[in-house]
Amino acid sequence: MQKFIKLKKSDKIAIITSSNLIHLYPATVLKKKLIKCGYNRVNLILDNPYANLLVILKSKIKKIGIIRTISQVASKFFDYHLLQKLIKLKLKKKIDNQNLKYSHYKNHKNFLNYHLAICFSSQKIPKNILNQTKIGFINFHPGLIPEYAGIGNFYALVDSQNNKVGFTIHYMTQKLDRGKIILKKNILFKEKKNIHLINVICMLIAIKDFVKLIQKNKIPINSE
Repeated sequence: MQKFIKLKKSDKIAIITSSNLIHLYPATVLKKKLIKCGYNRVNLILDNPYANLLVILKSKIKKIGIIRTISQVASKFFDYHLLQKLIKLKLKKKIDNQNLKYSHYKNHKNFLNYHLAICFSSQKIPKNILNQTKIGFINFHPGLIPEYAGIGNFYALVDSQNNKVGFTIHYMTQKLDRGKIILKKNILFKEKKNIHLINVICMLIAIKDFVKLIQKNKIPINSE
């Protein structure tokens, strides 16, 4: 019989995200929605996913191969330096208007006082930290897994699978995008959109659905 988490309003929640606006904006939306639902102990923590770049590249080459690693690095270049500018200013304005308070993630930060940690494109979380929270670490992945692990919707569009974009919310483990799935949804877009806009829209829908699960106490316990 499936068991579910009953998240209390007094529980402490960490939202970990990079400073990239494509990830930071959805993270701020989630924080705002959780606070609106009565969860006032929500902390936004900025992470640097490139703090251990060499280690990350070696790990990705081992897991997804050198060709896909190169394509992912190339897409990140466009993300930060070119394509993101199409929606960057609008997102920045929305974030600035929220007067956010946040702290910075440290590799050995103690999460023992947190009940739950939620990640938006964070660096790989060490095993000893994954085990620190009372509930676990949950990842918001802009893509369908296991079909499109890693960079997600980007691969779906490269493969011309426009009907295979969406999101997956899952528990984090040491294996890339292989933890227990909480919620997975395929989203159809009638018109062609920029990959970054697709990811933001998918994340906003994921947040809406995730908050509903929390309110109904329907977040399954991580049994893995």
